[in-house]
Amino acid sequence: ATTSAVNLWLACRMCNAYKDDNVDGLDPVTGERIPLFNPRTQLWSTHFAFHNEHIVGLTPEGRATGHLLRLNSEERLAERRRLRGRV
Repeated sequence: ATTSAVNLWLACRMCNAYKDDNVDGLDPVTGERIPLFNPRTQLWSTHFAFHNEHIVGLTPEGRATGHLLRLNSEERLAERRRLRGRV
């Protein structure tokens, strides 16, 4: 994808590195290519939920985004534990 307003995200460095220029990703459940969650037009709570430190994708968009951005990598889970005081 080209650099355009549609593809710009405000994201942490790690998310931005994983996102790169992707506007879609693979849903790990179905294997289909799915547009990524768009925080400008979609509600986080529709597509994601917390289960302890894990972020769970509730929809194909949530699953594809979580998978692509590696939202449940061990590094991120450890960071969430620290933030919640559960080290």
